[in-house]
Amino acid sequence: MSAAPAKPEYHEIQMSVWQQGATAARQGKPASSNPFHSLKYEFVSWHNGWAAATHHKAKEDDEL
Repeated sequence: MSAAPAKPEYHEIQMSVWQQGATAARQGKPASSNPFHSLKYEFVSWHNGWAAATHHKAKEDDEL
């Protein structure tokens, strides 16, 4: 009998959601494209990733 696959750790899930938000920002999607319910922590993680990538993209544009 094989063991059940391990569930991802909470922080791994949140980092994945954060990365999804950052990817969305790099693709030019607006913050309103956040797919998570606003009462879930994933909403915050996704938005934090989106905001960080938007900030870095703006800094990169200023340096060009």
